[in-house]
Amino acid sequence: MLKRYAFLIFRTFIIFAIILLFLQALLTFEWGIDNGISLNEAYRILHGDRLYVDFHSFWMPTTTWLLTLIFKIFGASLLNLFIAATLIFAGVCINVFYLTKRLTKSLDLSLIAVFLYLLSCGFYGYGHNWLGLLFSTTLVNVVLRLKDDTLKENKTWLLLGIATGFVITTILWQGGILWLSLTLLLTQFKWSINKRVQKWGLLTLGASLPLLLLTLFMFATNQGVAFVNETLIFTFTKYLGSQQAISVSMTLIPTLLIYPFLLWNKRKTATTDPIEVLPLIVSFGYILFGLLAPSTGHILWTYVFLIPLFLQFIQEKNKQLLRSLSIWTAIVFFTLIPMIEMYKLGLIQERHYRLGKIANTTLPLSGRHQQIINVLKDNEYIKNRTCVIAPWAPEFYFVFNIKNPISYNFMGPEHYNETVQNEIVEELKEKHVDCIIYLDTLNTMYPGSPKQFVNYMLDNYELVTPLYGKPDPRHNGVWILKEKQ
Repeated sequence: MLKRYAFLIFRTFIIFAIILLFLQALLTFEWGIDNGISLNEAYRILHGDRLYVDFHSFWMPTTTWLLTLIFKIFGASLLNLFIAATLIFAGVCINVFYLTKRLTKSLDLSLIAVFLYLLSCGFYGYGHNWLGLLFSTTLVNVVLRLKDDTLKENKTWLLLGIATGFVITTILWQGGILWLSLTLLLTQFKWSINKRVQKWGLLTLGASLPLLLLTLFMFATNQGVAFVNETLIFTFTKYLGSQQAISVSMTLIPTLLIYPFLLWNKRKTATTDPIEVLPLIVSFGYILFGLLAPSTGHILWTYVFLIPLFLQFIQEKNKQLLRSLSIWTAIVFFTLIPMIEMYKLGLIQERHYRLGKIANTTLPLSGRHQQIINVLKDNEYIKNRTCVIAPWAPEFYFVFNIKNPISYNFMGPEHYNETVQNEIVEELKEKHVDCIIYLDTLNTMYPGSPKQFVNYMLDNYELVTPLYGKPDPRHNGVWILKEKQ
C-alpha cells in the first residue's frame, strides 16, 4: 500500500514538473530565427510573391505552404503562428513519451523522458526543423509498433517510403536520414537477400514519389529551376559546412552519449527486436548531420531519440540498481524541481520575458523584441519607405507590415560569402532601397557578420538616429539609416 502511494506521489510531482517546464517554454517563445523566416516567407506568398522565384529560400516548401494555408484559413497573425508552433512542440513531446513507452514498457520512465526532454530542449518554434521532427518521430513510433506480419508485406514498405518522401518535402536532411535509417533497418531482418532488395526498392520508390510530384509541380508552374538551385545546389554548396567549427565541439557531447548505445546494441543484436535499432540509427544520423550544419541548435533534435535510448539502456543494464533505489529519493528530487521551476518562471516574467503587445496581440515577448517594437512602431521615418531589415530579423517585416524589396529575407552564416553578399549589394542598388533598419542585437547567433553588406551600408548610408546602442552599426544596436544624397 505504501509503495503504491509513493508511486502515485512520484507521478503527480513529475507531471507537475512537466507542466511547469512546458509553461516555461511557452513564456520564452523566441519570435526570431526559424519563426521569423516562416513568418516572412508566408507573408510574401500571401502578397503575391512566388517561393524560390521572387525570394530566396533553401527550405523545402511544405513548412512555408502549411503556414500560408493556416494564415489563409485562420488569418495572418502571430497568435496563429504561436498556436501552430505550440501544437507541433506538444506533438514532439507526446512522441518522446510513446517512443520511451515502446522501448521501456514503463510509464514512469516515459514521464521522466518527457521531463528530461523539456529540461534539455531550451526552445521551440515553427520551422522546417520542428515540423520535420514531428513527422520523423511520428514515423519512427509507427514503425516500432508494426507487427512482424505487417513488416513482411510489400505495401508496408511502399507506404513507409511515401511517408519518408513527405518528410523529405518538409526538410531534406531529416527525410534523407529516415530513408537511410530504414535502408539499414532492412539489414537487421533475417530475410533472404532478394526479399530485402525488393522491400528496399519499394521503400525507395515510395520516397521518390512525393519528391517527383513536387518537382513536376514546380516545373509546371515555372518554379522548377529556382527550386532545384535553392533547395539542392545552394544547400550543398553554401549551407553545409558554413561556420562548421561551432557545431563540432557541441556535437561531441551527444556523440559520447550515443557511443555506449552502439556498443550495447552490437552485443545485444541476437536477442534485441530488430526494429528497436531504428531510433539508434536515426539519432546517429542526426549527429553526423550536426557535424556539417552551421548551427549548434541541430544537436537538440538528437535528444528526442537519445533520451529514450538512454533510459532503455539504464533499464536494461541496471535493473538491480533501479530496484535498490528508494522511490522516496526520487520523490524528494521531483518535489524540488517544480519549486525551482516556479522560481525561474517568476524570474522570467520579472526580468526578461513579459506578455507584451505585438501586432495588436498580447503574446510572450523577450526584452529585446519588446524594446525594438516599442522604438520602431511609432517611428515616422520608416513609414512609406522602401526598407530592408538586416541582417537577421525577418519577423519584423511581418510585425511592421513592411514589404521586403530584395529577394534575401535575412543574412545567416550561409550568406557570408562573396557571391551572395555581392548579389545583395546589387539588389540594394537596383531596388533603390532608401532605408535600412539594422538590428545587430538580433545577430548574435553566429560569430562574424556579413562584412560586404555592412561596408556598403557604411559607405552609402548615413545614420538617421541610433535608437539604442553606440552610434556605429559595427556594434550592437538598433539603427535607422537613410541613403546618402
